[in-house]
Amino acid sequence: MKKRILAVEQSYLLQDIILKALKFSGEGAEVIPCRTAKEAMVHLSARSPADLPSLIILATELPDTNGYMLARLIKENTSTGHIPIIMISSRESEVDIDRAFECGVNDYIVKGPELRYLPDKVKALFDTYERKSEELILVADDSVLTVNLIRFALEQRGYKVNTALDGESAFERAMLLGPSLIVLDLVMPKVDGFQLLEKLRADEATKQIPVIVLTGLSNKRELDKLKKFHVAKVIKKPFDNVTLALEVDEILDKKLEADAQAAAMPVADASA
Repeated sequence: MKKRILAVEQSYLLQDIILKALKFSGEGAEVIPCRTAKEAMVHLSARSPADLPSLIILATELPDTNGYMLARLIKENTSTGHIPIIMISSRESEVDIDRAFECGVNDYIVKGPELRYLPDKVKALFDTYERKSEELILVADDSVLTVNLIRFALEQRGYKVNTALDGESAFERAMLLGPSLIVLDLVMPKVDGFQLLEKLRADEATKQIPVIVLTGLSNKRELDKLKKFHVAKVIKKPFDNVTLALEVDEILDKKLEADAQAAAMPVADASA
């Protein structure tokens, strides 16, 4: 399927620069230019998922709103929240850049010489999202609200997500689906988080799966029990879903790097 890039920028000159830069990027993507947030929303609504853009390039200054508000609208919509956004801006202060990332933007370019990096950033995001679309995250928590919030945060970053509301269902799904990573709460019905970790680590099929533990427990003795399960990360409740998603990124990036290094190692000659 041909990739589509929605370029939202009010300046015709910058639109032309973006079009020319992406034309020679090697991605072969169709670039759809528009100048206002209203035009952008037309392209993002009333369409099948196959018709949505693969990526959005978004300026901070628009005639009818600002790019921050539009980015937040896009990311909070369940139909479009998964689409990566590169923001381009004349503003280069840390406050403005932080604000962009808080709105869900995936990358940020300051207008001017930095625009020459646009094709590389587009390619990097396409590569990242294609890889993430192959990663399945299992989320286990007895709170439907928590599960849905985590699912939304992870799907925004391109991951596939499966969920379970108790430890027993979580173990069954882990065995059946072989997720890339598991996010689990310690307090769950039927099988609690500690029992689930015991079962996961005892089975060859699931013992190597990285696990992020969510907990409201503050008892040091209880938390010390987690050490024997070699969990990848313990996150205390309440937590920020964006922070959780970034932890997932970091853990899976390290896992991918370790797997690549292992695959590159020479195989010992058994006959030697």
